[in-house]
Amino acid sequence: MVTVTVIIPAVGGKPEYRFTKEVSIPTLEEVPMPKEICAIGEEKTIFCPVDGSTIVIARCEKDPVTGRNRFVPTGNACPPPELGKVAKILTYPEGAPLEAYEGMDVTITTGVMCGAMPSNGETARFIVDGVKVAEAKTVSGFVTFKWAATTEPSKTHKICVSVPKSEQCPKYGEARDCKTITVGRMVPGIEEQLKMEREEYQKGLEALRQERERIRKLPQPAIYKVPPVPGIPGIPTPPVVTPPIIPVVPEVPKPGKISIPSVGIPPKVEFPVIIYIDGERIGSPPITIDADPGTHTIRVELKGFPTIYKKISVTAGETITLTDLEFL
Repeated sequence: MVTVTVIIPAVGGKPEYRFTKEVSIPTLEEVPMPKEICAIGEEKTIFCPVDGSTIVIARCEKDPVTGRNRFVPTGNACPPPELGKVAKILTYPEGAPLEAYEGMDVTITTGVMCGAMPSNGETARFIVDGVKVAEAKTVSGFVTFKWAATTEPSKTHKICVSVPKSEQCPKYGEARDCKTITVGRMVPGIEEQLKMEREEYQKGLEALRQERERIRKLPQPAIYKVPPVPGIPGIPTPPVVTPPIIPVVPEVPKPGKISIPSVGIPPKVEFPVIIYIDGERIGSPPITIDADPGTHTIRVELKGFPTIYKKISVTAGETITLTDLEFL
């Protein structure tokens, strides 16, 4: 027991006040100690769903400073989720459609991952419409290809980047990504403008032809006869001939012609040869059709053989005859 005296001094005219009280102070042995957090050697574990293992993330040890037990982290962690081998053609912004114009050098960049690590030294293949065009090695998780865009045989192409199984990434098989690219004949926007101008030209040409036909159907004007001049007696007066008045008819550009009399094919081939001009199916040879002056694309197809492409230039009133088309 301890006697405690409390003294309150006099303040503001009030007398001093004091009181005494006996207080019991427990000894150190009597103070209840908190329970230990853990028992020496006790472990905390977690389950890893990636590989189905159980790992120890903390172990109970005595703190050398406080002398109390505590959990000390072991530094162990579950392995990262299995990603496999992934190839992805990169676009900006993400998911944007691929567009180009004819003759443009298109750069195709693809990210390649082998599990959680970037691919290095693997052979990647660039494939256009099912045909391998180029090969290159992956570097720090990327591979880049360049491709000259073309509208042949069509304006849309399926491009793929394939990374087969390799020694550099033996755990996984092939990774592949494909996208569709649309190729215009020229810079986007200009092609649409030229199409509109071409339509206006065709309308003007048709109006000119109609006007020519209308003028041709007009009645011919009467021939003006000059009144006779009084002659000199004894000398005959020669007749006066007045040329007819002919209306001026606007000249319309004459179309040219494209002639394909035959296409050489190997013997015993029974499939027909199909000819396309500027993407429009014309039929099988022999053919002769009218064509506007300018450049035209000839496409010749025969089942089981590579397609033949040929560009020709047609002049007004000229007939272009193709005799060198042959499937070998």
